[in-house]
Amino acid sequence: MTRSISIEKHVSLTDKHTLALQSRADFFYKVTTEEALVEAIQWARQNHQPVWILGGGSNVLFPARFEGLVLQIALEGISLLEENNDAYKVQAKAGVVWDDLLQVCMRNGWHGLDNLAIIPGTVGAAPVQNIGAYGQEVASCITAVRGFNLESKVFETLSNEECQFRYRHSIFKAALKNKFVITAVDFEFHKQARPHLQYAPLNTAFEGAIPSFEAVRQKVIEVREAKLPSPNRLANCGSFFKNPVVSKEELADLQLTYPHIPYYAYLNDVKLSAGWLIEQTGFKGFREGPVGMYEYHALVLVNYADAQLADVEKLSSRVVDAVRHQFSVLLEREPCLAC
Repeated sequence: MTRSISIEKHVSLTDKHTLALQSRADFFYKVTTEEALVEAIQWARQNHQPVWILGGGSNVLFPARFEGLVLQIALEGISLLEENNDAYKVQAKAGVVWDDLLQVCMRNGWHGLDNLAIIPGTVGAAPVQNIGAYGQEVASCITAVRGFNLESKVFETLSNEECQFRYRHSIFKAALKNKFVITAVDFEFHKQARPHLQYAPLNTAFEGAIPSFEAVRQKVIEVREAKLPSPNRLANCGSFFKNPVVSKEELADLQLTYPHIPYYAYLNDVKLSAGWLIEQTGFKGFREGPVGMYEYHALVLVNYADAQLADVEKLSSRVVDAVRHQFSVLLEREPCLAC
């Protein structure tokens, strides 16, 4: 095959991920077609280069130097596949900015992900993390995920069940980690509003009413912006740790010392608030060199200026150790390490 793509060399990644760590890739290519994706992967194989797949960069930590090829997925397009009495079936390409899709949903009355406004990132990254907020998860509306299997070397489509979704998890973080490049996601959206208002600020705001998509969106934006800094203003990757899931027995033990510890039912277990745990250890607003835990939300690790991965790892390790020492609960990092 005659190579038609142009691979860039020694490219800064600092402006390509929201935590903005000082980092650089040996090779870089922005993918805009499936054909170009296959060609870039073939180039990496021929040149013995590892590959890292990058979307909007909102859930990744980069080392000072990535020794390989970073492929930024930038396929664009949103299309209505099918409509019936109850639902719309829609496909969005992996490079679509997540909130751009949400705004299209709002304009067209496509319901199901109303609470996921202004989450940074792209459509292709959403299934990997099974992104969620305020009682909703993207998995609830996904019907299929299309992508290129790096082992079989063919494009495949996985059903919702095959994606093995659960809290902040999917097959793309497990059996298919670094083996599957998502190029498009199929959704089924409801025609009728089915708002998820269990989250206290939403429940209080609407008091049992059925709000419009626009009203839910504006309230979600208000709540998020009150707690979470925009990456454009202060570099961060959102929630740095997952909310830990513990057994009911473990919760009961914790309640003996912390009777007011917040928790939420999750399947047969309970989910604790990682932000609350971190705040109790005194790390809310704590700063160490160029990084810190955000002053208004202890769960958010921020980069004040020119931080590197080593700075992040040092601070996050201190937070994990403090929570484990005080509560015997192990925090797990949300963002992935590019390696």
